[in-house]
Amino acid sequence: MFQSPPLPRVEVVDRQGNAILLRVHTTIGYLATWRHFLVGQDSNNMAQPFVTQVFRRLLTVEEAFDSLMPKAVKEAKAKGLAVKRQGDWFFVPSRPPQGPSYDLKAHVERTWPGRPPPPKFDPHVLYAAYGEATRHRVLDIGLGALGNFVRGEIVCRANSHHILRGIVSAPDHEDLWLEDWHVAYRANSGPWGRPGPNGATD
Repeated sequence: MFQSPPLPRVEVVDRQGNAILLRVHTTIGYLATWRHFLVGQDSNNMAQPFVTQVFRRLLTVEEAFDSLMPKAVKEAKAKGLAVKRQGDWFFVPSRPPQGPSYDLKAHVERTWPGRPPPPKFDPHVLYAAYGEATRHRVLDIGLGALGNFVRGEIVCRANSHHILRGIVSAPDHEDLWLEDWHVAYRANSGPWGRPGPNGATD
């Protein structure tokens, strides 16, 4: 007779602000293990909660958030630059784009043998690795009669990082206004990938 596995046991490792670091104990057969998950909500009260797995060695919410921050973002913060964040993207102030742009469109629309047709490239979307479209779009900043207009545009350089300006818009996040150029860096993944709100790609 099939016997259901024991229910997971959850304990709070640390709590800080709008986030909690949880340790989830599970048992499969004779194998018992545990994983750490960072659960929280951005400052916007309408934002959906997020859940992401982090490494087990991390014991505080601060350490968990720090582990998700790319090295380039940490270096920018250490220099005193005004780094902005929206979901799992960080935006570091940058000089205007220089040199030739990487042909991200060709990469996204590349046909892979044995796979379904690739999606159509959208020049206003932030793409993750392997041409994966995220839910973050860059829109124009248009203020009509005031004459202040910034075209929302994304340039992708040879290092594959987006350089952009405009309004970054995404579901469950407040719009982020970037009137000057910024480089976009996506947060590091935890040990088992990057689930966003309700498991969706952020």
